[in-house]
Amino acid sequence: MSFSIYPSSEFDLLSQYEFLNSNHLRYKHLDWVPEKQRLIEPFAFTLLKNNEITGMLSCAAESDQAAWLRYFICRRNIDYAEVFNTLIKTAVTSLINARIPHLYALGLPEWFSRLLINQQFTIKHQIISLHLDPSNQIKNLKTNIIDDTTFNIRTMTHDDLISVFQIDQRAFETQWQLGLINLKACFRASKISLVLTWQNEVLAYLMSEQYFDIQHISRLAVDPAFHGKGIANCLLNTFINETLNNGVSQISVNTNDDNTPGLALYQSLGFVKSDERIPVYALSVLQ
Repeated sequence: MSFSIYPSSEFDLLSQYEFLNSNHLRYKHLDWVPEKQRLIEPFAFTLLKNNEITGMLSCAAESDQAAWLRYFICRRNIDYAEVFNTLIKTAVTSLINARIPHLYALGLPEWFSRLLINQQFTIKHQIISLHLDPSNQIKNLKTNIIDDTTFNIRTMTHDDLISVFQIDQRAFETQWQLGLINLKACFRASKISLVLTWQNEVLAYLMSEQYFDIQHISRLAVDPAFHGKGIANCLLNTFINETLNNGVSQISVNTNDDNTPGLALYQSLGFVKSDERIPVYALSVLQ
């Protein structure tokens, strides 16, 4: 099968918007930045057959160390594996030229996992979901933040985003860090967002989205310099009380299944692990 491939930013955007909105085979990353915006970013490619859009793929970078596979969209009733293989090879070549060493992807649905495995991706992590029902809440407010001082928990504002971004970069491993654009998009999508401050300095933040009557914790981080002082516990307790008082029926959160401190914290507050796992695949691009 003969294909033509173009950087999406260099091809007609209106025809690509129409393709995005059509009923095609689709993988979509858990991304706060919309697909239409990804089209004009680097590492997005559009594949044509007979001058007709057949597939699209984005591997937008989150930093100079890590990129994520954001979407793969392909016409139905076609060899989607060949389309994917062609697009991913083009994207990987582009990442190599940019010296971005790692590419990650979520392994759902199953057909998409098979595509990743065939391109030498391997499982790096497993994401686990936890849920808190009001009847299971355990009040476990412990803190030892800083002796003889006070801290404050308040609603996050746009002015906090630079401080939040800096905490995010320090708190997470490279593959889990959010770039500023994605962090701002996450903030815009949030229903309840909180920061914990001490002497007017942001030490921790939490962002969450609401899906019907479920409140999902999108992002939670504490400045590593203040780990071990009960800050995450305080922030979570405040968030849980505010959320449940607003009539939400359940709170959910995702984390790595090897995040022992995080799992212990959530479970101490009454969160229960689900059986579902989402594999996270990785490809070392520069090997």
